[in-house]
Amino acid sequence: MALVEAETLRTIAEVAVAIAGFTGIVVVFGGRAGGDWSPDEAERLWLLLSQALVVTLFAFLPILLQAAGLEGPAIWRLSNGLLGITIWGIGANIAFRQRHFERVRAASLLTRCFEYATSAAGACISISLVAHSAGALATRGPFLFLFALLFLLAASIMNFWRLLMGSVVAGRHQA
Repeated sequence: MALVEAETLRTIAEVAVAIAGFTGIVVVFGGRAGGDWSPDEAERLWLLLSQALVVTLFAFLPILLQAAGLEGPAIWRLSNGLLGITIWGIGANIAFRQRHFERVRAASLLTRCFEYATSAAGACISISLVAHSAGALATRGPFLFLFALLFLLAASIMNFWRLLMGSVVAGRHQA
């Protein structure tokens, strides 16, 4: 694995940890430290933290696989397969959990479109990762793996923003 790839993975992990850390600040300053969470806020928090954790763990996976003796394509095939299955699992969990929330149906059209587009993109990325792992999709190097991590990181940032804005709006209503 090239030094640039290892540095990129470490940087992605650092950003994911920072997002998870700042979430604690939002929880405290957003007045939610006492556990007064709406179902929507609890869902966003769970999703944000799970995405940040997955990004952090998977950013170190190729480095660990290299340390275990794997090389080049084997590292990326195994990493892609495991990440693809994990993203699929997160997506299935989200779909199962959101069945129970009326917020999806009650959300604005823009929010629903964003959530459905994100879900569709996640499914396509997951399928691409598993297809590459199985040898059915030819990509060179770590592009697909890095793209998937950045997608999860962007989704985590978006959930952080939504959680932050929900706390700001709630704070205005309480004042």
